[in-house]
Amino acid sequence: MPQLKVPSGRTFDMFDLQVMELAAVVGFIEWFEKPKKLASGKTSHIYVKGRQDATENPEFLKLACRKILTDTRTIMDTDDDRRRPRFIGIPHVAHGWTPAVSMVDEFEKITGRGACHAIMRSELKKHGAHTKWVARTDEPSLFRDFLFDNVVTDSGSKETALEHLVEDGFMPTEVDAMVFVDRQQGGLGNMVKLGFRSVHANYNLLDMTYAFQQLGKWPSDAVERVEREIAENQVTV
Repeated sequence: MPQLKVPSGRTFDMFDLQVMELAAVVGFIEWFEKPKKLASGKTSHIYVKGRQDATENPEFLKLACRKILTDTRTIMDTDDDRRRPRFIGIPHVAHGWTPAVSMVDEFEKITGRGACHAIMRSELKKHGAHTKWVARTDEPSLFRDFLFDNVVTDSGSKETALEHLVEDGFMPTEVDAMVFVDRQQGGLGNMVKLGFRSVHANYNLLDMTYAFQQLGKWPSDAVERVEREIAENQVTV
């Protein structure tokens, strides 16, 4: 299967299908008959992970990082922006991703710009010299910042993270936002309303579900079940 047309209209190439294959193998997305509670407070049969399924399976994480970096290169090439992309992972899941993203770029030179990352704290330090939310070099002329997370449902954690960035002196219009998976429940649109420079999802849930189904990893009714799940759990504000 060299290519696959997916519900969004995109065409997954061999690389995308490799990502899908490994995502299914490591259990990056799971369907639970008994709904699980999400960070948003909602319950869902679908759970997008990105924790030990990613960090304990570096082959999958490496491919995911390649996708993130390739999309980043496209975004920055479009803007003719030669700065270094700097990924700020939202606590805590993304903290396992952003160091990997920067290391993959170091070895594979995907962006051609030397991607790096910065740590966003979950709590402010009350001691020492560095008491801001993000440990970083404040040089906007050198870095283009991408706030990153593994998934978006309702955008609540992204709004909180943006508030922290603003407290640190960032301008929302100078920060890009990227998620690996959009659950298609309205969160990506909510992120746009927050005022980021740009908002980007590497993949969406229904496309991934369709690929899993076509690869024989998920049952034949998977797409219909996920479509219902998405329709019944919209969170647009």
